[in-house]
Amino acid sequence: MSCPPGDNLMLHAAVHRAAPGSVIVVESGDLRYALAGGNVFAVAQRHGIAGFVADGVIRDLAEVRDLGLPVFARGIVPTPGVKEVATPFGLPVRCGGVRIEAGDVVVADAEGVVAAPATRARRPHRRPRRAGRGGGRNPGRLGAGPPDADRGDPEGAGVRGVS
Repeated sequence: MSCPPGDNLMLHAAVHRAAPGSVIVVESGDLRYALAGGNVFAVAQRHGIAGFVADGVIRDLAEVRDLGLPVFARGIVPTPGVKEVATPFGLPVRCGGVRIEAGDVVVADAEGVVAAPATRARRPHRRPRRAGRGGGRNPGRLGAGPPDADRGDPEGAGVRGVS
């Protein structure tokens, strides 16, 4: 879903409209006003939302980390946005320069965020092969430890994990 700069009304609406297990992907690009904070993420968690990927910034980092809800954003600012502008649901958005459509599969960990179109995600996949005999990573575990929100430039091109 898309939020105009400085506004987060539709993110609040998405929390209440999304099905349990959904990942909410938000297009904003605004680095001055937070899309959401601890209270919004707590409500989302109670509604069964699986996580957030935001092309924008959030606030209340300590609260978000304490929730354990996966949230990936460009950075952190203390200033909340307003709730004024309604935009349509279900339209494609751009997040981190990638086009995301409703129903696409989004997977994220400390290393980054990957999105696959729903049409490709439904194809059967072969199990990955190990890199070498007795070595290699466990293909079921993509990251090691919690994401670090304090690394990198908040105005950089990437979306970083914050919880």
